[in-house]
Amino acid sequence: MSSLIWLIPALFNPIFESLRGVVSKKASKNSSIVTISLFNNLIPLLFFTPLLFFIELKWNWEFVWSTLVAGGLNAIAIYLFHKAVSLEDISLVAPLTSFSPLFLLVTSPLIIGEYPAQTGVAGIVLIFIGSYLLNAGKGTEGIL
Repeated sequence: MSSLIWLIPALFNPIFESLRGVVSKKASKNSSIVTISLFNNLIPLLFFTPLLFFIELKWNWEFVWSTLVAGGLNAIAIYLFHKAVSLEDISLVAPLTSFSPLFLLVTSPLIIGEYPAQTGVAGIVLIFIGSYLLNAGKGTEGIL
């Protein structure tokens, strides 16, 4: 049973991610992008902060610095996501989030020296190609 503990979050993640875009689009008609972004982070903060008491953390400057940089970049990304959703159709914006693994494929070796296996690279490339082909027909200039 413990080897399948990842299954529940893996099943619920796509549901909550799609709801995030829909709620953001609806809320952008009445609220500012900053307010939407703050509430997008407030709920997980309230849920996950108590869990920090149940894990062992090694507090050093590298950890603190990494957390601040990652948090800042994440805040910018969330703001830009909500801004894009407020300006365009969700069907155009949401597929762009599937390019995150491609970004990690480039940044992980640079930052932490972690290289993916060949099957991992193949999976990421397939996700990238699939996302591109899904949106290729929506443009007026063709596939490229």
